Amino acid sequence: SIVVQREKKERCGKGENFSVEKLFWQMEILSRVTFLFQHYQNSQMDDKSSGIFSAVRPLCVALTNVVVDNEKIGEKTEVLPPLKALDVQLKHYVCEELNIEAVRVEDCGQWDLISPKLADYIMFPLSELLKRPNLSDTELEHLLSIMRTLVVCCWSNQFDPQLFNQLIPLVTFLIGGKPNDFNLSNSSNETLSNGVDIIRGLLLSLIHIS
Repeated sequence: SIVVQREKKERCGKGENFSVEKLFWQMEILSRVTFLFQHYQNSQMDDKSSGIFSAVRPLCVALTNVVVDNEKIGEKTEVLPPLKALDVQLKHYVCEELNIEAVRVEDCGQWDLISPKLADYIMFPLSELLKRPNLSDTELEHLLSIMRTLVVCCWSNQFDPQLFNQLIPLVTFLIGGKPNDFNLSNSSNETLSNGVDIIRGLLLSLIHIS
């Protein structure tokens, strides 16, 4: 896989106005998600999301155990297997539940299969993973694929100004780097496609402005 060679100082934007680390921690989703992750470990989702929660919960836990454990991070524990498994299972469940062949960004706004609380729950290990200084292109591909599914089946159903303003620059950075040094050549076609689909889905949510 193509390795996205970005130094930690570039991700944090040291000495520059643009700071991705600050962007992560300013995200409202991160301020809520730690509580949600702990709370919903032993509670029930609403009826709409209970089935998919049961399907993805063990995979979210497995991924979290890898990315949050500092010792495992120091040992460079492989995150791709649980990350890919979560991506595959999430898409499989959505396709089975909706009787569709694939999750398409063109269908944004048609389904609300994933509740906002469940989307926050799934985003927790992804947000922790994004703190790593270097992600391989394959890891980034699956991470963005999961976010793409969340956009199609949750976030595009209603316009959230804060989420919109936070995710657009985040995804743009992930696929192309800092605004003053934007370069798409380090990302594969699959990664770029997932990133662009996320942005398209968020733009489609604008039709839900009341």
